[in-house]
Formats: sequence, structure tokens, C-alpha cells
Amino acid sequence: MNKLCKLFSAALLLAAAATAAQAQVERNVIHTVAIGDIGYTAKDEKATVGNVLGALATSLVTGKTSQQQPDYADGVRASIVKGLGNVTRLKVFNADDSGGGRPEAELKAEGTITNISTTTRTIPGDKAKDKKPYDEYNCLVNVTLNLTDARTNAVVDSRTFNISEGMGGWMSSAQKAITSSLSRLSAVITNYYNSLYPLSASIVERDQISKDKQKKVYIDLGSAMQAHKGQQFNIYYTRTIAGKEARMEIGRLKIEEVMGDELSLCKVTRGEKEVKDALDKGVRLLVTERF
Repeated sequence: MNKLCKLFSAALLLAAAATAAQAQVERNVIHTVAIGDIGYTAKDEKATVGNVLGALATSLVTGKTSQQQPDYADGVRASIVKGLGNVTRLKVFNADDSGGGRPEAELKAEGTITNISTTTRTIPGDKAKDKKPYDEYNCLVNVTLNLTDARTNAVVDSRTFNISEGMGGWMSSAQKAITSSLSRLSAVITNYYNSLYPLSASIVERDQISKDKQKKVYIDLGSAMQAHKGQQFNIYYTRTIAGKEARMEIGRLKIEEVMGDELSLCKVTRGEKEVKDALDKGVRLLVTERF
């Protein structure tokens, strides 16, 4: 009997989630992005006596030397495109792609690579331990990306990404350092634009309640939007003031199990009492991805 009740409850939950599916799609609309020009414009310093002496002085003081790596500009562009392509709510393609299957772009991504340089430092040896000096390498990358409205050319967002010393790690070769920093660049870009276009959901059903605390709930977000176990969200109480939506965070939750295209079971990790009180009163709550 208990098994039949559980199956019936699960069916009701799936049906509730299905009725909210259209609203969920509208709330988490996918934006099409055309990748435009991302040029490399690092300053090309001439080998003057002043520049050479300046570089030598810097090397003597810091023990480090730097070198621009313009041959890796295409690798930086590829990392940028990869980072944008991993953003859940963005669908990217090259602006110069032809073919009838290409969607119309809503946004255009363009930018400037201002630095691709490797830094070398020498780690001193230790004669007592029979260790010879060796070199370590790090890669610095600086990129500015602009998102513009493809129809009006209005700037939607402008952001500079800096992979600074240590973010990519010190490596045993320049090639490894570049590879590490480019991987880091992709991850930083993905995280930033995921936070710029976060996923949102609604609580569609309660689950576990303990005394005056809401322990678990179901939200209308699932595998269709790449929801995954461990994903965290903020819970907001919302109301309209003078035609504007006002939000107040009252709790947090974390996905415990993805149960369908538009359904996940979540644990309330903060504000269990406040969430229960709000649900008891029928207050509209908004769930937004946390970064």
C-alpha cells in the first residue's frame, strides 16, 4: 500500500512539474550568441636600449623574466569560445558561419586579447642535497569581452578577465603553463556568464517537514537545464513594489536528486523555518542558482 502511495505521489509531482514546464522554459530562455572578432593587440615593444635595460633591471630585482606569446592567440580565442559554449543559457556559433541551420543571433561576443605572456623564474639549487637549479613557468592572460545586442549594437555587458600569476600554477615548461592558464580562462568565463544568466526555478511541492522546519522540497528544474546533484540555490521572498520586483533572501537549498527533465529533490540548507513559514502562507518564492 505504501509503495502504491509513493508511486501515486511521484506521479502527481511529475504532473505538477509538467504543467510548469512552459513557464520554466520562458524563465530560463537560451540566448543565441554569435562569436565575432576577438583580436590580439598586445603592445609590441621595440628592442630599444631603454627597454632592454628595463627588462634586465626587473629580472635582477624579481628574479623573473617575461615574454609575449603571440603565437598562442588562436589558442586563447578557442578557450574563450569553449568557456562561452559551456554556459548553460548561451548557445554560441561563429558569426561568419553560413548555412540555413544557423539560428538568428540575439547577442554578439567580441573582444580584445591584450596579453599572452609567459613568466620564467629560476629556483635555486641546493648543493648539500645535490639539487640543481631549475626553471618554472607561469602564463598570464588578459582578455576583454563585450556582449552587444545583435540588433541594436547596444552594449549588454563588458568584462575583463585576468589570469594572473599563480592562477594557472607554476609549471615545468612554458607549454604546460600556457595550457593550464587557458584551461583556467575557460572555467572563469563559464562561471562568470553562468552567474550573469543564472538558472531559476520555483518550489512546486513540499517533501520532508520536521516540526517547524522545511527540510526538503521539489523544484521545477531538472536535467533539461543541466541541473545536477550538489547544485546550490538561493531562495527569495519576492513582492512587487511600484511595479518593480523586490527580493529578500530567506534561505538556501541544494539538489539531492535530479528526478526528471523539470523536477529535482532538494535539501533546504539554510532558513528552514523561514521557508516553511512562507510556504504555509502561500508566499511566492523564487529559487535562483547560487555561485
